[in-house]
Amino acid sequence: MKKPDILRPLSEALDELEREWFLRQRCYDRWVAEKRISQTDASDRLARQESAIYHLTKFAEASEEMRRTVLDSTSEE
Repeated sequence: MKKPDILRPLSEALDELEREWFLRQRCYDRWVAEKRISQTDASDRLARQESAIYHLTKFAEASEEMRRTVLDSTSEE
C-alpha cells in the first residue's frame, strides 16, 4: 500500500477503525441472517478489526509515553 496523500494523525485513524468496527458489527449480523456471509467469516473479520484497534491503541500509548520521556529528559538539561 502506498503512503496516502493526506496522512492523518494516529488518533483519527483509530477513531475511523472503531467507527468501521461498529458499522461492520451491525452489517454482519444482518448479512449472516441473510446468508450473505457465514458467522465464522463475520466473527473472524470482526476479530481482525478488534486486533488492529488493540495493537494501534497500544502503539499510540507507547508512542505517547516515549514522547513524554524524551520531553522530560530534555527539560532536565
